[in-house]
Formats: sequence, structure tokens, C-alpha cells
Amino acid sequence: LEQVASAPAVGLGGFTGNGEKTNHLLFFVLVDFQQKNDYNKVMEYCERWRWEMMNLSKESQAVLSSNGEFTSFSSGGHTIRFRTSPHLVRYTSVKKWDHGYLVVMAKYNNIPHDEEEYIDLIPILHNLYFDAERFLSMIKKVNIHYDN
Repeated sequence: LEQVASAPAVGLGGFTGNGEKTNHLLFFVLVDFQQKNDYNKVMEYCERWRWEMMNLSKESQAVLSSNGEFTSFSSGGHTIRFRTSPHLVRYTSVKKWDHGYLVVMAKYNNIPHDEEEYIDLIPILHNLYFDAERFLSMIKKVNIHYDN
């Protein structure tokens, strides 16, 4: 850590997406990563900093979509994909978001009307070794988005 602390650094002031100045300062640390421990410490710091920056937004939003047999859930620079029914055409609306639990309406090619579906992201996140509590705590709203 002493090697990291004494390394030359370049600072850059931070701004939020709406132009407000933040009280965070981003440092690009120039370090010769000869020891794996030094690299891991810098990477841990960067991960903590990234989570802090995500917390700056007043309302963090996630995006739910599907493509073929896969559903995608994206937030904070992460996209989680998991298998769904081969009959799923698209999600049509989000009825409820409750800290990792989604109630959505979905259109299937073998059912004439939209069906209510339930998605529990917590076990999926745990299987992917995510800190589910921290990841989900920042999401206030989930939107559905398709490119076409």
C-alpha cells in the first residue's frame, strides 16, 4: 500500500450527469504492479469508488429486456442474462419492483393475452457471486426497453 500511496498520480475533478460538481476526486494512479497484492488493493479501491459514483444518482434505474430464450437485466454497468421460456416474445410492463423481486407482464407466442410473471433476481445474483444487497439497494425503478 505504501508503494501505491507514494506513486505519482493525476487528479481529475468529478461531475454528475447534470453538470453539478461532486465532492469526489478521481485519481489515476500510475503504479508498477510488481506485486499482486498492490494490484488487488488498487482494484478494490476502484470497485468501491465505482459503487460510490453509482450512488450519486438520486434514482438509479435498471433495464429489463429479452432476446430469444434469454432475459437481460442491466444496471450500473452490469448486464445479467438468464434463460427464459422459448415462447416469450417480450415483456410489456413492470407492475412492481421490490428490491430484487419483479412482477411483470409478458407476451408469449402461445397465449393470446399478456401473462403476469414473477422474476426473483436474488438467487441469480448469488449464483453469480454478486453482493445482491449492495447491487439491488441502488435500483429504484425498472424500465423495459427494446431496440426495435
